[in-house]
Amino acid sequence: MMRNSPIASRAENASPLYYRVKSVLEERIRSGRLAARSQLPSESDLCEEFGVSRGTVREALRELVASGLVDRHHGKGSFVSSEPVFGSPPLKYTGLLEDLYDQVTKVEVRSVQIDVAPGPPAVLRALALDPGTPLTIVRRDRHLDKQPFAYTINFLPTDIGERINVTTLRKYPLLRVIEQDLGIKIDSAEQSMRATLAEAEIAKRLSVPFASPLMFAERLYFASRGKPLYIAQSFYRADRYQFTVRLKRYREEGQWRWDYQKSRT
Repeated sequence: MMRNSPIASRAENASPLYYRVKSVLEERIRSGRLAARSQLPSESDLCEEFGVSRGTVREALRELVASGLVDRHHGKGSFVSSEPVFGSPPLKYTGLLEDLYDQVTKVEVRSVQIDVAPGPPAVLRALALDPGTPLTIVRRDRHLDKQPFAYTINFLPTDIGERINVTTLRKYPLLRVIEQDLGIKIDSAEQSMRATLAEAEIAKRLSVPFASPLMFAERLYFASRGKPLYIAQSFYRADRYQFTVRLKRYREEGQWRWDYQKSRT
């Protein structure tokens, strides 16, 4: 008898059960918890662990086999591939704008849509614009290795947006168009990131089930003297995006005081 499991019991998560099982196993392979050539638990054990049917487990394993992460051997079981196929190396950031430039040159834009509409209140506040101000809104589907990677929405003042066209954005990254074609230097950017779930339209664009986990990033770009320039909001497939940072000590060795947060009560 299958035991209860969060994978099977969370009704609010609308992604298929097999997809959730597949995602958990894929993460174990990517993280090294399941090493190359190691054997996966049996179908019965996976059914017991995840609280799902054998058919669900088999569909999850088929997906892993199709993606090159798992090999199945009749009569022996399922094994992590000797060289799991992860696609492109994880995108890494070190706090430099050049990291963003490097990323956008690696992706392919599949579709571009440009509209003019009143900007969302939070976006207008970040751009220091009056409520109801029209913005140029650019929506793009971006692929990596011929697979959906990100869905990005850009909010630009219309005096910049009116100088950008679909043909150019199909060929060149927006960062390149703004700096090289329009002659506007980007001085810095602030980025925030959080986990989110895929709404119906975004799930369709990224070819993932509804309510699948995504990484959401919002970047506010600044021109010289700290003037807000434009905002980019990107939804990344969680199975194709990794955010990596390196943490360094601010104080020199021997200068840190571990008791600086001691309670005064």
